[in-house]
Amino acid sequence: MNNLPELNYINETKVFERKIDVEYSEFKLELINERFEENKNFEVETVSDFTEINYILYNLTDEIGVWPMYIGNEYHLFLENGEIKLKTKNEFLSIDKFETSIGTVITENYGEWGGNLYIITEYGAEQAGSGNFNQVFEYNNMVYAISSLSHLSLRRTSLHEIRKYDDYFEDITIFENYGLAISAAFIEDNILYFYSTAEDSNGLYMYNLDNNQLEFIFKLSYPYWMVNSIIKKENYMYLYGNYLIIKYNLETDELLRFTNLKEEDIDELYMNDVKLSEIWDDFKIK
Repeated sequence: MNNLPELNYINETKVFERKIDVEYSEFKLELINERFEENKNFEVETVSDFTEINYILYNLTDEIGVWPMYIGNEYHLFLENGEIKLKTKNEFLSIDKFETSIGTVITENYGEWGGNLYIITEYGAEQAGSGNFNQVFEYNNMVYAISSLSHLSLRRTSLHEIRKYDDYFEDITIFENYGLAISAAFIEDNILYFYSTAEDSNGLYMYNLDNNQLEFIFKLSYPYWMVNSIIKKENYMYLYGNYLIIKYNLETDELLRFTNLKEEDIDELYMNDVKLSEIWDDFKIK
């Protein structure tokens, strides 16, 4: 990609006073805990057990004539005992939880209605940021958060640093961009890997946190692939979206395709108005 998205380094700071009102903070924490209780993880799968396929599954719908987006639950890739696994959630969550050196961070993302970032302290849930946060990570003793909104024709992404002090929090916007739509990210050392689902900037990127260099890695010509999790193991990137896992070799550009679709899923889905079960044998690696 010759024209990389331009990152506007603005370094703006928002200050949030500490919420030491215990009644308020405990009330907010109670609401957050209720949301997590409603959305417990209910399944973990091992990626090595998935079916390898010849072609990319595209235009999947749950009935004929339905717009082919957001098929399946939301999943998150993670590493356990050396194996890549996939964790299922029972709906598309508006909140998420991250453990950091400054405390448990809770993100809220309500799309066009905005969102917030909270840090759990001895007083409860204290607001420490404002935005459509969907990723939190640490590097070089700093806590970062990614805010990203994709709504109709609007795209907005920004990288933030969150700082905690005795009397206040700082939400520092490092850069912003109105073309990217970051849906998933993974940090390794000083490199932030992220996937953008925006049409004009679709693909996998790497961003160097030390020198602010942005590089494009690859993309698929697949407009409905809604990536919601990525992870790196050795020289491979694993990307998940819409029942599809792409295993991409960063050194050779080799690309392998897998799916966690099960027999009961195949019988209920359509592709280009054809029942998937009728053409399934054409997709599987024999």
